[in-house]
Amino acid sequence: MGNGLLTFIDRKTQMHDFFNNNEIIFYDNINDLSDKIKFYKGNHKSRIKIAKNGKKKYFQLFNELKTTKYIIDKSLGNKTNLY
Repeated sequence: MGNGLLTFIDRKTQMHDFFNNNEIIFYDNINDLSDKIKFYKGNHKSRIKIAKNGKKKYFQLFNELKTTKYIIDKSLGNKTNLY
């Protein structure tokens, strides 16, 4: 995602807590993944738009300062979150 690539991820990962359908492609099983890969292979504009949105959101959530603060807070037992 950080490189601007369209990302496909299993819905079970619960990444929908961080990303929506306009930022990442969620799939339910191997057949669903295959169908979505075929669809986005032929839909250049949608693929580029979702990948761009995902990259933007990724850097909003996971920059070096936020990640470092999260790790330090967790290590010290302080309440923390990434966003």
